[in-house]
Amino acid sequence: MNIRHENELLLYCIRNTMEAGRAPEMKALVERGIDWNYLIKKASQHGVIPQLYKSLNDSCPEAVPTEAFDQLRHSFHTNTGRNLFLTTELLKLLDLFTAHEIPAFPFKGPVLDAYLNQDVISRQYEDLDIMVRTQDVTRAQELLLSQGYQPRIRLTSSQHVLFLRSEYELPFVRDDGKCMVELHWKITPKYFSYPLNPEHLWERLEAVSLNGREVLTLSSEDLVLFLCMHGARHCWERLSWISDVATLISTHSEMDWVWVMKQAHRLGSARMLYLGIFLTNDLLATHLPEQVSKRVYADPMVKKLAAQVRSRFFQENGRKTRVLEDCFFHLKVRDRLRDKIRYCIYQTTNPSILDWLLIPLPSSLSFLHHIARPIRLCGKYGLSLAKRLLLRAHSSI
Repeated sequence: MNIRHENELLLYCIRNTMEAGRAPEMKALVERGIDWNYLIKKASQHGVIPQLYKSLNDSCPEAVPTEAFDQLRHSFHTNTGRNLFLTTELLKLLDLFTAHEIPAFPFKGPVLDAYLNQDVISRQYEDLDIMVRTQDVTRAQELLLSQGYQPRIRLTSSQHVLFLRSEYELPFVRDDGKCMVELHWKITPKYFSYPLNPEHLWERLEAVSLNGREVLTLSSEDLVLFLCMHGARHCWERLSWISDVATLISTHSEMDWVWVMKQAHRLGSARMLYLGIFLTNDLLATHLPEQVSKRVYADPMVKKLAAQVRSRFFQENGRKTRVLEDCFFHLKVRDRLRDKIRYCIYQTTNPSILDWLLIPLPSSLSFLHHIARPIRLCGKYGLSLAKRLLLRAHSSI
């Protein structure tokens, strides 16, 4: 697939941050002519401004037009300031939870940056993700309220109990709007049918240094499974997520791949894992252990899904809402038929946060959300799906 010079340069810059030595290729691409507005827009869209700036600054800053370089430098320093603020806020909240004897561990955000890059300024992130046990959610919520955070969805006490059963996170926003915290009690939404027991994660946590503090987070084995699941759930729409997996593979050679692959097959998520790993090799030339490479390239559907992801990356009109396409992607990335069926049932009948917000009901009538959701979805997507099926039928004649 032929891609624009700008997109090729972006890939080289990401590779360069993981493995130096790409400077000649990068400089040659710059000299062939670059639409810098397009490149910076793409880098921002994919969450890789830090990688783009650092690579160009280290390899060929003199080849970049002053205006574009100044814009990149400003974006990089703005992101650095934001990341440092979020890191400070995260450590403050973890101290608060510890003081009130609430076990908690962060993932994604600053702690993922520290785990992958030994700093907190190499990635772009906008919020904080903190995991607590289900029985501690209410107390953790009260502590966040005491720190000036407000939940983005208002629930009565009885609705809150139902919400804990059906959802996996509750987002909070600080009063000044400077920080959002997603309080998790599960690793993924129920509809995605990813049967990973959260308690098992607590048993395998690893320590990482975060601004000189030791903080617990996901082990490398659990992290690669989570990152590949997270990327698949969002249809791998951002290069930064592929970069995270690639960096994890490159920096944690001691990872127990036998355990990872066995766990992925047990969870019915092997295709998710192999798709994420395939993308790191295909787009970022990540070196894969031989035992992993054989498995990754054994499933022809992985290659087809990777081609779909790649074509989306470099579309000129950027990311559009593709609800039905994303649902089909989710079905194809699942290994087992029972998970595909469960996904369809949960997607059509299990209320989302949007349903709770659009149709506020008293707790005594909250069961009606399960009836209202399929009706709302039919009204919103039914006609579009019917047209798509008709077009497919017509094309096959």
